[in-house]
Amino acid sequence: MKPQDYLWECLRSLKNQTLTANKFDVLIIVNGEKEPYYDMIKKFIEQENMNNFFIHYTSEKGVSNARNFGIALADNPFLCFLDDDDYLSHNYLEEMLKSSENGSIVVSNFRSFRIIQGKFEPMIGYIERAYHSYYNTERSIFSQRKFMSSIGGKLISRDCIKKIKFNNKFSKGEDSLFLAEISKNINRIIFSNSEAIYYRRIRSDSANNSRELIGYRIQRKYQLINEYRKLLFKKGYHKLFVLSRIIAQIKNMIK
Repeated sequence: MKPQDYLWECLRSLKNQTLTANKFDVLIIVNGEKEPYYDMIKKFIEQENMNNFFIHYTSEKGVSNARNFGIALADNPFLCFLDDDDYLSHNYLEEMLKSSENGSIVVSNFRSFRIIQGKFEPMIGYIERAYHSYYNTERSIFSQRKFMSSIGGKLISRDCIKKIKFNNKFSKGEDSLFLAEISKNINRIIFSNSEAIYYRRIRSDSANNSRELIGYRIQRKYQLINEYRKLLFKKGYHKLFVLSRIIAQIKNMIK
């Protein structure tokens, strides 16, 4: 994680939550190269009097390692994950917590955007449109599978995670795999008030947008398919949902 201006925007969106500060903690995980990033962030949260913000460091690189490190440190019954270049609406945590239940995943409204010549440019995609069509409906994990690809925009009960970890073999596709692995523990998918919004920044240099060689992509997809295949033979998993994950990987193997 390399602090840029968008990181401070991200942190301030957490500081300005309507949920009172004594009801949530923010764990900031710096991984890989430590300085000058660790000291910059530490100084920022001290200057901003962010008393419920805690910074930690691990030498292990990779977003999956950072998330696993944070999960091990967190002691709250519900967890959410926020990338350093994204941010939250001011009422996000309060509205998500209102909807929460043990053994559940709460899904927020989700808006992608990019900054073009210093101006905010919204990019409304299928996820946001789908959110409004599914809001206040009761459906199966299979029918709601489009919300089981990204870890962003979700409040997850620790009862769903249990001892499951992000697979650190993957730098792409790890979110979808993690959500599939915890799916057997999910009793219900709940949709929050639509005013609770996760803002996802689209960057040309992000991992999801960077080009990769076809050979590497095929190899990675094959490895992901193998991980999903293992779930088909484990008790408690929705077979049709897992098969849909496999089919999605095959379709995206060459694009």
